[in-house]
Order: sequence, then structure tokens, then C-alpha cells
Amino acid sequence: MTNWRKDLSHWLKARVHQTPRLDAWLDERLLADAANDRRRSMYLRLFPERAGRAPVLQRQGIAPTRRLTILSLVPPEDTGGGSRPARLAEEFLRDGWSIDWRWALPIFPWPSLRRPKTPHATIHHTSERVPLLPSDLVLIEAPHAEFMPLLDAMPGSPVVLYEQIDLWQDDLALGWFDADIERALMTRADFLSATSRRLAEGIKKDLTRPCAYVPNAADTDLFEIDQNRARPSDLHQGEPTLLYVGALWGDWVDLELIETLADQLPGAQIHLIGRAGERTLPRRANLHYLGEKPRESIPAYLQYADAALVPFRESAVAMAVSPLKAFEALVMGCPLVSTPIPEMLAIPEVVTAKPEAFAATVTRVSRSSPSAETLARLRAESSWARRVETILEITGLS
Repeated sequence: MTNWRKDLSHWLKARVHQTPRLDAWLDERLLADAANDRRRSMYLRLFPERAGRAPVLQRQGIAPTRRLTILSLVPPEDTGGGSRPARLAEEFLRDGWSIDWRWALPIFPWPSLRRPKTPHATIHHTSERVPLLPSDLVLIEAPHAEFMPLLDAMPGSPVVLYEQIDLWQDDLALGWFDADIERALMTRADFLSATSRRLAEGIKKDLTRPCAYVPNAADTDLFEIDQNRARPSDLHQGEPTLLYVGALWGDWVDLELIETLADQLPGAQIHLIGRAGERTLPRRANLHYLGEKPRESIPAYLQYADAALVPFRESAVAMAVSPLKAFEALVMGCPLVSTPIPEMLAIPEVVTAKPEAFAATVTRVSRSSPSAETLARLRAESSWARRVETILEITGLS
């Protein structure tokens, strides 16, 4: 999509969302208009996030005694509720916190009048200008310009933690990123953390301040290893059966490597789950693009896959990333093969290989399994509950 079309689309989406009754009426009429595929298709081109939405932050815990404000680029429903801030929010809810979630990008899964009620959580786009609630802790999950005035308007004196979860450049920045805003938010924060060692070291060097390392994790309740799940009907049996889960739209995903892997392992069946955006995916008889899937369905794919893949190219973004989906594969006991990006090199259970040796490594590693002791340790160390404990220790709120 060209920039002017994207800008026009974002403007139109925002105007519709800011007119709640119109938004709810359009959503009710057009999304359910199965008799007119053309109108429904046009509506979903404007609001693609409404095609597979589901309620999130429904986890119940003890009665809330403290409040967490999350400043995020996207609503909690984005990526099916599997994002880092959404997973952290679920754990905070379980631990007796209420959530005040504010997001900045023009992504609107629900009209404001139709959003499902969420116990102990309020969820608003920054354009709604709903007054902030007093909070004990603020998590800043991205350096958007909308977040500085929100901090200025925050009642009371909450502890502020800025989390550097990605290297905000290239495809990830999407025209909204400003390095000066990022630096100002980091300077304003009481504490800093990063999801990769490389990001943490960069912050320490640039700001000469401590920065804690808090990597991504997995929902060990959802990604339970002992459940008897049915094999997904679109997961083809191969020699071996391979799986990639994650964004496909970013240029850090090495589509050429995936294409080469399909050619070098003609008996393999390779499955790609995720949003491709405007990228053109390679076509091979043994390469299957399954599109986006509900988060709850992913454990079944991992259970029946012979290996999971992290085929990232050596880009600046990939060198600083902590692949969330890698942790989900690891806690399921699924063998994981990755290109040699720093965060994967640091995990002994991940087998890394350069592109020229990727196919041979996948063949060797497929169908292997960790010991019971190793799997138990991975699950204990890689849970979101453990990450919440770390955040509370960093901020002095434990």
C-alpha cells in the first residue's frame, strides 16, 4: 500500500472509531453481512483486525489491590492476544492487579461500544482521551509520541518502567518512530529493561544507566505438554513436518532460506503461520501458508511438528530480537532450529545453523526431544509468571 493510501486509511479508521455509534452500526451491519461479500470484504480491508477478533484479558485472579497502566502500540487483541504486553497483563491480573491499557496505533479490533467487558481492565485508544487512573506501575512498551503527554497527565507518582522490546527501525517503525521521543521516554522512566542482551547493552552504553535483561517467555498454561490435542487438519505429514509461527511481513524473515529449505528437503512439509502483509511468499508444493491462526490453536501445531524454525536473516532488527514464538516451542518440547542470531545462540536447547547448513541441521534435529529434567527447567524459567516476578523485583514493588 502506498504511503498516501495508508495515511488515508488510517485517517478514515480513526474518524470512524471516534464516532462510536456509527462505528458500532457499521460493525453490526457489515461484518455480519454474509449476503453481500463485496461490502463485507471492503469493510475488512479497512479493518482487517476485525476478521478474527476475540476477547482477551479475561483471566481472573484475586481481587485487585494495585493498578498497572500499560502504554502499548497496539490493543491487547493484536496477534490474537499473544503479544508480550498482553501476556504480562494476564499475569498481573492473576496476581491481583487491575489494568489500564492505552494503545496508540490505528488498530481497532472492536468499536468502543461493542468491546467485551473485561473484568478489572479498561482498554482505550489514546484518541479517546479518557482520563488516566491512578496507578502503582506504568509499563511503556514502545516509544510513541502519544505517551509523553499521558505520562505528564498521570495522577499520583507511579513507578515507570520503560521496556525496550524491539529495535525500532525499518519495517517495525512504520513511519511513527522518533529517536528523540524514545530517548525522552527512557530518560523519564525510573527503570529500564530490554528483551535482548544486545538491546540492554546498547541502552547501557548510550544512556550510561542500568538496564535489566528481561527476555520474552511463554504461556505455560496454554502451551501445556500433557494435553491430548487433535492433529490440525491442515498440518501435512512430512519427512519431516516443519513449522514457523510468527510475523512474515518483516524483511528480517528470510523467505529465500525458507524457499531453499523446501527445495533441499523435498520430502519435508513446511508450514508458515502468521500475517504476510504485502510480502510475496515463495511457492512450492511442500510449502504451506496457513495464514493467521487463533493463539489457542498453536499448541496443537507444535505438538505434531517435528521441528520449529526461526529463519531470520542477519539484519539489525533480528540481531536484537527475542523471538517470543521460540519460547513457546521450547516449553512444548518441540525441537527448535534457528539461524545464529544472538538470543538464540544464548539458549543451549536451541540448535543454530547458518543458511548453508540449515537443511542438514533440520534433518538431524527433527524428532529429537529434551529430557524431562531439561523440559521442566525450561518451563520454570520461561514462564510469564517468572517475568512478572522479575519486573516487580526491578521496580521495587515485589
